[in-house]
Amino acid sequence: MVGTALQDIVGLLAGGQLTLQGFAYLMLSLVPMVIPNALPLGMLTAVLLVLGRMSANNEILAMKASGIGLYRIVAPILLLAIMGTALAGFISLYYTPKAKGKYTAMLANIVKEAPLKFLQPKTFIRQFPGLVIYVNERFSREMHDIYIWELSDDQKATRFIRAETGIADFDKASNTIKLKLKNGVAEARSSSRSENFVEDSILTPGFKETELSLSLEKILGNPTSRKKLSSMTLNQLLVERQRIMTTPYATETERLANSNRRILTQLAIQENLARSFAVISLCLIAFPLGIKISRSETYANLAIAIALALVYYVIFIMFTWLEKTPQLRPDIMVWLPNILFQSIGIGALYRANQQ
Repeated sequence: MVGTALQDIVGLLAGGQLTLQGFAYLMLSLVPMVIPNALPLGMLTAVLLVLGRMSANNEILAMKASGIGLYRIVAPILLLAIMGTALAGFISLYYTPKAKGKYTAMLANIVKEAPLKFLQPKTFIRQFPGLVIYVNERFSREMHDIYIWELSDDQKATRFIRAETGIADFDKASNTIKLKLKNGVAEARSSSRSENFVEDSILTPGFKETELSLSLEKILGNPTSRKKLSSMTLNQLLVERQRIMTTPYATETERLANSNRRILTQLAIQENLARSFAVISLCLIAFPLGIKISRSETYANLAIAIALALVYYVIFIMFTWLEKTPQLRPDIMVWLPNILFQSIGIGALYRANQQ
């Protein structure tokens, strides 16, 4: 949640484009999205702590001596894990995509209320891709002493514009800020040595008036662009998958593109499902470990929980990287960590019950 906030909204808060109330509202909307990631770790830690303490105090031994088998001992915890898996799956497949859309809409509405706040005076403004803007003074829509640097892909200045005055307006239809610059000059780079403006620039004739558009698409999003797979609910993903499968193709290239798109759509579904089953997978492997380790020390069990979680998620993330190579079927490979951990957990639990 903090990572999302740092990426999207902390910069807006620091720059004055977002109020503290709006920041708190957006942060609260992110809380439920954390559950699918936090629930497996919480269940893993709880199982290790509880069973480790029971084993250290010989409670497991006393229960088995009373005729209560190990399977009956762990059955209530496994039931909780199944319920947690269902909850995590519902949030991942239905709530999170809708919450992401609502979060983006709330952020856009907050920004749209005062879009000209992006032009903060006496600040180097970097929110607009390929540009750095500095405004010495601003009075509502009117600005004085404006500096603009246009940057290349490697972040080197390719053009410099300076204007005495300017007027800023917001175009709601295109989500852009229109700058009307007056009485200025522009300098363009003549070679790759863009650091030296004096020796290596071409001074263009001064202009009386020119216009520059600053797109807020990076913040507000593009309403005309296709919806991302990560922002689709399960029903929308299934509809998208069916659309791809029924789309005709004329060439082998189109067929391959359709096939890759279908696999990526299936990956979006399977990845959310597989991540939800992490609750059961980590619980199953924690059962025998918690009983076998027999440690009552909290820190030792927490360290084991962190190590297990790291191993699981490193393997899981490695398989999600295969989305760049759909021919390797990443939509199937993402289930391997669950299969591996559940197989090891069930086998170890069986041996522990036999002992």
